[in-house]
Amino acid sequence: MDRHVMRIIDANLNRLTEGLRVVEDVLRYARDDAPLQQRLKSMRHRASSAVPAGALVMSRNAAGDVGLRARGSLENRRGSLGDVVRANLKRAQEACRVLEEVLKIESPGAALVMKELRYESYGLENELELRERRRPPAGLFLVMRHPGDACEDLAGEAVAAKVPAVVLGCPGADARLFYELARTLKEITRGSPTRLLVEDRVDVALAAGADGIHLGKDSLPPKEARALAGDFILLGLSADTLEGVERAQGEPVDYLVFGPASPGPSGAEEIRQAAGLSRLPVVARCAVNGATLSSLAGTPLQGVACTPGEGKLGELLQSTGEII
Repeated sequence: MDRHVMRIIDANLNRLTEGLRVVEDVLRYARDDAPLQQRLKSMRHRASSAVPAGALVMSRNAAGDVGLRARGSLENRRGSLGDVVRANLKRAQEACRVLEEVLKIESPGAALVMKELRYESYGLENELELRERRRPPAGLFLVMRHPGDACEDLAGEAVAAKVPAVVLGCPGADARLFYELARTLKEITRGSPTRLLVEDRVDVALAAGADGIHLGKDSLPPKEARALAGDFILLGLSADTLEGVERAQGEPVDYLVFGPASPGPSGAEEIRQAAGLSRLPVVARCAVNGATLSSLAGTPLQGVACTPGEGKLGELLQSTGEII
Protein backbone atom coordinates (compact mmCIF):
# COMPACT_ATOMS: atom_id res chain seq x y z
CA MET A 1 0.00 0.00 0.00
CA ASP A 2 1.22 3.48 -0.88
CA ARG A 3 2.93 5.17 2.09
CA HIS A 4 0.92 8.38 1.66
CA VAL A 5 -2.32 6.42 1.73
CA MET A 6 -1.13 4.62 4.84
CA ARG A 7 -0.44 7.96 6.56
CA ILE A 8 -3.97 9.10 5.84
CA ILE A 9 -5.42 5.86 7.16
CA ASP A 10 -3.22 5.92 10.27
CA ALA A 11 -4.14 9.50 11.18
CA ASN A 12 -7.85 8.98 10.68
CA LEU A 13 -7.99 5.62 12.42
CA ASN A 14 -6.40 7.28 15.45
CA ARG A 15 -8.82 10.18 15.17
CA LEU A 16 -11.77 7.80 14.98
CA THR A 17 -10.86 5.53 17.89
CA GLU A 18 -9.74 8.43 20.09
CA GLY A 19 -12.97 10.33 19.46
CA LEU A 20 -15.07 7.28 20.25
CA ARG A 21 -13.05 6.63 23.41
CA VAL A 22 -13.63 10.17 24.71
CA VAL A 23 -17.40 9.80 24.27
CA GLU A 24 -17.28 6.31 25.78
CA ASP A 25 -15.55 7.59 28.91
CA VAL A 26 -18.04 10.44 29.36
CA LEU A 27 -20.86 7.90 29.20
CA ARG A 28 -19.03 5.56 31.57
CA TYR A 29 -17.78 7.92 34.26
CA ALA A 30 -20.04 10.98 34.05
CA ARG A 31 -23.36 9.61 32.83
CA ASP A 32 -23.32 6.06 34.27
CA ASP A 33 -24.87 4.85 31.02
CA ALA A 34 -23.68 1.26 30.65
CA PRO A 35 -25.68 0.32 27.50
CA LEU A 36 -24.44 3.29 25.47
CA GLN A 37 -20.92 2.94 26.85
CA GLN A 38 -20.83 -0.67 25.65
CA ARG A 39 -22.17 0.42 22.27
CA LEU A 40 -19.33 2.94 21.90
CA LYS A 41 -16.82 0.30 22.96
CA SER A 42 -18.15 -2.10 20.32
CA MET A 43 -17.88 0.58 17.62
CA ARG A 44 -14.30 1.33 18.64
CA HIS A 45 -13.31 -2.34 18.50
CA ARG A 46 -14.97 -2.80 15.09
CA ALA A 47 -12.98 0.12 13.72
CA SER A 48 -9.70 -1.24 15.06
CA SER A 49 -10.42 -4.74 13.75
CA ALA A 50 -11.28 -3.52 10.27
CA VAL A 51 -7.86 -1.94 9.74
CA PRO A 52 -4.92 -3.63 11.55
CA ALA A 53 -2.76 -0.80 12.83
CA GLY A 54 0.61 -2.59 13.02
CA ALA A 55 1.93 -1.70 9.55
CA LEU A 56 0.44 1.79 9.70
CA VAL A 57 2.73 2.86 12.53
CA MET A 58 5.76 2.57 10.23
CA SER A 59 4.27 5.18 7.90
CA ARG A 60 3.70 7.68 10.69
CA ASN A 61 5.57 11.01 10.66
CA ALA A 62 3.97 13.09 13.40
CA ALA A 63 6.87 15.55 13.63
CA GLY A 64 6.69 16.25 9.90
CA ASP A 65 2.90 16.73 9.78
CA VAL A 66 2.27 20.10 8.12
CA GLY A 67 -1.00 20.41 10.03
CA LEU A 68 0.56 19.82 13.45
CA ARG A 69 0.53 23.47 14.50
CA ALA A 70 -2.78 24.41 12.90
CA ARG A 71 -5.37 25.30 15.55
CA GLY A 72 -8.99 26.32 15.18
CA SER A 73 -10.42 29.10 17.33
CA LEU A 74 -12.62 26.65 19.28
CA GLU A 75 -10.08 23.84 19.58
CA ASN A 76 -8.89 24.77 23.07
CA ARG A 77 -12.27 25.42 24.67
CA ARG A 78 -15.25 23.27 25.68
CA GLY A 79 -18.16 24.70 27.65
CA SER A 80 -19.42 21.43 29.10
CA LEU A 81 -19.19 17.65 28.89
CA GLY A 82 -22.03 17.86 26.37
CA ASP A 83 -19.76 19.98 24.16
CA VAL A 84 -16.99 17.40 24.60
CA VAL A 85 -19.34 14.65 23.40
CA ARG A 86 -20.53 16.69 20.40
CA ALA A 87 -17.02 17.64 19.28
CA ASN A 88 -15.67 14.12 19.52
CA LEU A 89 -18.60 12.52 17.72
CA LYS A 90 -18.09 14.98 14.87
CA ARG A 91 -14.39 14.12 14.84
CA ALA A 92 -15.22 10.42 14.64
CA GLN A 93 -17.74 10.96 11.82
CA GLU A 94 -15.26 12.97 9.75
CA ALA A 95 -12.60 10.31 10.26
CA CYS A 96 -15.05 7.59 9.18
CA ARG A 97 -15.75 9.45 5.95
CA VAL A 98 -12.06 9.87 5.13
CA LEU A 99 -11.34 6.22 5.90
CA GLU A 100 -14.35 5.07 3.88
CA GLU A 101 -13.11 6.92 0.79
CA VAL A 102 -9.41 6.08 1.05
CA LEU A 103 -9.95 2.41 1.91
CA LYS A 104 -11.97 1.98 -1.30
CA ILE A 105 -8.63 2.01 -3.12
CA GLU A 106 -7.44 -1.34 -1.78
CA SER A 107 -9.78 -2.51 1.01
CA PRO A 108 -13.43 -2.15 -0.04
CA GLY A 109 -14.55 -4.46 2.78
CA ALA A 110 -12.96 -2.19 5.39
CA ALA A 111 -14.45 0.83 3.61
CA LEU A 112 -17.90 -0.69 4.06
CA VAL A 113 -17.27 -1.11 7.81
CA MET A 114 -16.39 2.59 8.02
CA LYS A 115 -19.58 3.52 6.19
CA GLU A 116 -21.62 1.44 8.63
CA LEU A 117 -19.85 3.05 11.59
CA ARG A 118 -20.46 6.52 10.15
CA TYR A 119 -24.19 5.97 9.85
CA GLU A 120 -24.34 4.37 13.27
CA SER A 121 -22.62 7.43 14.72
CA TYR A 122 -25.28 9.69 13.14
CA GLY A 123 -28.01 7.82 14.99
CA LEU A 124 -25.97 7.83 18.18
CA GLU A 125 -25.43 11.58 17.86
CA ASN A 126 -29.17 12.14 17.72
CA GLU A 127 -29.76 9.91 20.75
CA LEU A 128 -27.03 11.55 22.82
CA GLU A 129 -28.17 15.06 21.91
CA LEU A 130 -31.67 14.19 23.10
CA ARG A 131 -30.29 12.87 26.39
CA GLU A 132 -27.99 15.85 26.93
CA ARG A 133 -30.72 18.42 26.32
CA ARG A 134 -33.17 16.63 28.60
CA ARG A 135 -30.73 15.88 31.41
CA PRO A 136 -31.68 18.16 34.34
CA PRO A 137 -28.99 20.37 35.84
CA ALA A 138 -27.71 19.28 39.24
CA GLY A 139 -27.45 21.83 42.05
CA LEU A 140 -28.86 25.30 42.50
CA PHE A 141 -31.93 26.43 40.53
CA LEU A 142 -32.00 30.23 40.92
CA VAL A 143 -35.61 31.40 40.48
CA MET A 144 -36.30 34.95 39.27
CA ARG A 145 -39.95 35.88 38.93
CA HIS A 146 -40.16 39.64 38.46
CA PRO A 147 -38.67 41.81 35.69
CA GLY A 148 -37.79 44.48 38.24
CA ASP A 149 -35.49 42.12 40.17
CA ALA A 150 -32.38 43.11 38.16
CA CYS A 151 -32.65 39.80 36.30
CA GLU A 152 -29.90 40.64 33.80
CA ASP A 153 -27.38 41.41 36.54
CA LEU A 154 -28.36 38.30 38.50
CA ALA A 155 -28.07 36.14 35.39
CA GLY A 156 -24.59 37.53 34.75
CA GLU A 157 -23.57 36.74 38.32
CA ALA A 158 -25.07 33.26 37.98
CA VAL A 159 -23.03 32.59 34.84
CA ALA A 160 -19.85 33.84 36.49
CA ALA A 161 -20.51 31.61 39.52
CA LYS A 162 -21.41 28.60 37.29
CA VAL A 163 -24.91 28.27 38.74
CA PRO A 164 -26.42 25.21 37.02
CA ALA A 165 -29.81 26.78 36.21
CA VAL A 166 -31.64 30.09 36.24
CA VAL A 167 -35.44 29.96 36.12
CA LEU A 168 -37.28 32.98 34.74
CA GLY A 169 -40.91 33.66 35.50
CA CYS A 170 -42.95 36.80 34.84
CA PRO A 171 -46.36 36.39 36.50
CA GLY A 172 -48.83 38.83 35.01
CA ALA A 173 -46.39 40.26 32.45
CA ASP A 174 -47.41 40.54 28.81
CA ALA A 175 -45.89 38.07 26.36
CA ARG A 176 -43.66 40.62 24.62
CA LEU A 177 -42.00 41.76 27.86
CA PHE A 178 -41.54 38.16 29.00
CA TYR A 179 -40.05 37.18 25.62
CA GLU A 180 -37.64 40.12 25.48
CA LEU A 181 -36.36 39.41 28.98
CA ALA A 182 -36.01 35.69 28.25
CA ARG A 183 -34.12 36.43 25.05
CA THR A 184 -31.77 38.77 26.92
CA LEU A 185 -31.08 36.14 29.56
CA LYS A 186 -30.47 33.52 26.89
CA GLU A 187 -27.78 35.72 25.37
CA ILE A 188 -26.19 36.10 28.81
CA THR A 189 -26.20 32.35 29.48
CA ARG A 190 -25.31 31.24 25.94
CA GLY A 191 -22.13 29.18 25.75
CA SER A 192 -21.96 28.72 29.53
CA PRO A 193 -22.84 25.76 31.78
CA THR A 194 -25.79 27.78 33.15
CA ARG A 195 -29.07 26.69 31.59
CA LEU A 196 -32.07 29.00 31.17
CA LEU A 197 -35.50 27.62 32.08
CA VAL A 198 -38.70 29.59 31.44
CA GLU A 199 -41.71 29.17 33.70
CA ASP A 200 -45.15 28.33 32.31
CA ARG A 201 -44.97 29.82 28.81
CA VAL A 202 -44.07 27.27 26.14
CA ASP A 203 -44.32 29.90 23.39
CA VAL A 204 -41.94 32.30 25.14
CA ALA A 205 -39.44 29.53 25.90
CA LEU A 206 -39.34 28.33 22.30
CA ALA A 207 -39.18 31.82 20.79
CA ALA A 208 -36.33 32.86 23.12
CA GLY A 209 -34.36 29.64 22.60
CA ALA A 210 -34.49 28.66 26.28
CA ASP A 211 -32.96 25.37 27.39
CA GLY A 212 -36.09 24.24 29.19
CA ILE A 213 -39.62 24.95 30.35
CA HIS A 214 -40.92 24.63 33.89
CA LEU A 215 -44.63 23.93 34.23
CA GLY A 216 -46.70 25.03 37.22
CA LYS A 217 -50.25 24.29 38.25
CA ASP A 218 -51.65 26.94 35.89
CA SER A 219 -49.52 25.93 32.89
CA LEU A 220 -50.47 23.75 29.97
CA PRO A 221 -50.79 20.06 30.88
CA PRO A 222 -47.45 18.24 30.41
CA LYS A 223 -48.58 16.13 27.43
CA GLU A 224 -49.79 19.17 25.53
CA ALA A 225 -46.66 21.13 26.46
CA ARG A 226 -44.43 18.29 25.24
CA ALA A 227 -46.36 18.01 22.00
CA LEU A 228 -45.81 21.73 21.33
CA ALA A 229 -42.22 21.92 22.55
CA GLY A 230 -40.94 18.72 20.93
CA ASP A 231 -38.55 16.12 22.27
CA PHE A 232 -35.34 18.15 22.32
CA ILE A 233 -36.08 20.44 25.26
CA LEU A 234 -35.98 19.97 29.02
CA LEU A 235 -39.40 19.91 30.66
CA GLY A 236 -40.00 20.22 34.41
CA LEU A 237 -43.13 20.08 36.53
CA SER A 238 -44.08 21.41 39.97
CA ALA A 239 -45.78 19.24 42.60
CA ASP A 240 -46.74 20.25 46.13
CA THR A 241 -48.19 16.99 47.43
CA LEU A 242 -47.04 13.38 47.45
CA GLU A 243 -50.13 12.52 45.42
CA GLY A 244 -48.99 15.04 42.84
CA VAL A 245 -45.56 13.37 42.76
CA GLU A 246 -47.21 10.01 42.08
CA ARG A 247 -49.35 11.42 39.26
CA ALA A 248 -46.33 13.04 37.66
CA GLN A 249 -44.54 9.73 37.16
CA GLY A 250 -46.54 9.02 34.01
CA GLU A 251 -46.06 12.47 32.50
CA PRO A 252 -43.56 13.27 29.68
CA VAL A 253 -41.38 15.46 31.93
CA ASP A 254 -37.72 15.20 32.90
CA TYR A 255 -37.71 16.38 36.53
CA LEU A 256 -39.99 17.55 39.34
CA VAL A 257 -39.79 20.52 41.67
CA PHE A 258 -41.37 19.54 44.97
CA GLY A 259 -42.36 22.28 47.39
CA PRO A 260 -44.03 21.00 50.55
CA ALA A 261 -46.87 23.01 52.05
CA SER A 262 -45.37 22.73 55.53
CA PRO A 263 -42.04 24.39 56.37
CA GLY A 264 -39.52 23.05 58.87
CA PRO A 265 -39.00 19.41 59.87
CA SER A 266 -42.35 18.18 58.55
CA GLY A 267 -41.63 19.76 55.17
CA ALA A 268 -38.18 18.17 55.06
CA GLU A 269 -39.77 14.80 55.77
CA GLU A 270 -42.16 15.32 52.86
CA ILE A 271 -39.20 16.15 50.60
CA ARG A 272 -37.47 12.93 51.62
CA GLN A 273 -40.63 10.97 50.89
CA ALA A 274 -41.06 12.65 47.51
CA ALA A 275 -37.45 11.87 46.52
CA GLY A 276 -37.92 8.25 47.54
CA LEU A 277 -41.23 7.95 45.73
CA SER A 278 -40.25 9.53 42.43
CA ARG A 279 -38.55 7.81 39.50
CA LEU A 280 -37.95 11.29 38.11
CA PRO A 281 -35.17 13.50 39.53
CA VAL A 282 -36.51 15.75 42.30
CA VAL A 283 -35.55 19.37 42.94
CA ALA A 284 -36.55 20.60 46.40
CA ARG A 285 -38.21 23.98 46.83
CA CYS A 286 -37.25 24.86 50.38
CA ALA A 287 -35.44 27.35 52.56
CA VAL A 288 -31.69 27.01 52.36
CA ASN A 289 -30.54 27.14 55.98
CA GLY A 290 -28.67 25.03 58.48
CA ALA A 291 -31.72 23.24 59.84
CA THR A 292 -32.95 22.31 56.37
CA LEU A 293 -29.53 21.16 55.26
CA SER A 294 -29.05 18.85 58.21
CA SER A 295 -32.55 17.37 57.88
CA LEU A 296 -32.09 16.67 54.15
CA ALA A 297 -28.63 15.12 54.43
CA GLY A 298 -28.47 11.91 52.42
CA THR A 299 -31.68 12.61 50.47
CA PRO A 300 -31.24 11.79 46.75
CA LEU A 301 -32.05 15.23 45.34
CA GLN A 302 -31.22 16.64 41.91
CA GLY A 303 -31.15 20.21 43.16
CA VAL A 304 -32.60 22.96 45.32
CA ALA A 305 -34.72 25.81 43.95
CA CYS A 306 -34.61 29.17 45.72
CA THR A 307 -34.90 32.88 45.02
CA PRO A 308 -32.10 35.48 45.16
CA GLY A 309 -33.63 37.01 48.29
CA GLU A 310 -32.88 33.87 50.31
CA GLY A 311 -29.16 34.62 50.55
CA LYS A 312 -26.01 35.64 48.75
CA LEU A 313 -25.31 33.68 45.60
CA GLY A 314 -22.06 32.18 46.87
CA GLU A 315 -23.71 31.06 50.11
CA LEU A 316 -26.65 29.51 48.25
CA LEU A 317 -24.28 27.60 45.98
CA GLN A 318 -22.24 26.36 48.92
CA SER A 319 -25.30 25.35 50.91
CA THR A 320 -26.85 23.55 47.95
CA GLY A 321 -23.59 21.75 47.29
CA GLU A 322 -23.66 20.30 50.79
CA ILE A 323 -26.84 18.30 50.14
CA ILE A 324 -26.54 17.48 46.41
